Amino acid sequence: MRSIFLSVFVLFSLFATAPLSAQNAVENRGFYLVRYAKDTVRIGQEFRIFYASESGLRDFKSPHFDNTKFKVGAESLPYAAKDRPWVGGKRVELDLKGYSFFITPVDTGLCVIPSARAKVGGKVMDSPADTIYVLPLYEELRDCSVKVVPAKPVAGKPFELVITSRFRFDVNPEVDLGQFNALMVRPRVGMTMDQSGSSYTYTFRLIAEQPGAYSIPPFDVFVAKKKYTVNSFDFTVREATTE
Repeated sequence: MRSIFLSVFVLFSLFATAPLSAQNAVENRGFYLVRYAKDTVRIGQEFRIFYASESGLRDFKSPHFDNTKFKVGAESLPYAAKDRPWVGGKRVELDLKGYSFFITPVDTGLCVIPSARAKVGGKVMDSPADTIYVLPLYEELRDCSVKVVPAKPVAGKPFELVITSRFRFDVNPEVDLGQFNALMVRPRVGMTMDQSGSSYTYTFRLIAEQPGAYSIPPFDVFVAKKKYTVNSFDFTVREATTE
């Protein structure tokens, strides 16, 4: 799943300008560490951090992440963002260039996001570090939904079954698609970001040959190796109209 995501991410994000609104940033003489997440997250809730300056970074040396605290996904990706993060309690407008990482907490409690080293304006500098508080997983999977697109699919025509989650699943969900003509047996994985972190979609492309009532049976997903069951989802397929 990571390889699918990376190919899409690198294609559209390499040195791209991203209109994201950062949640928080810390600064050391023009060297910023930006965190695209709230001060508190859950285990398994991936988010982006961004080491950057307005003049860009040279000779960037990746930070050392404690693998007992974080799993590092996409790392050292060149990235740029025009942003208005909170810095020292104030909104600051910045045009930053640097390197982006996606990290996932794997332990609870107060976790340190480490500093990185680079040349900023010709001087070797260390970025500030940051901290984030990680809570355990919920007993049930929250912020997870299932829908079909369009909302009223038509028999014999393709439609999409879309699973959306605030958490990236450890493996692609195994959904029973036996009642459909499955144009995509493995889901297409997508990812977006907002001020509160990442959101993931898992999309199957299907065809129902006959109109009627359909039900996607319950299926299991895994977040940080913990199993959750997603409830069944019911929808209706309309009969194709003849013109």
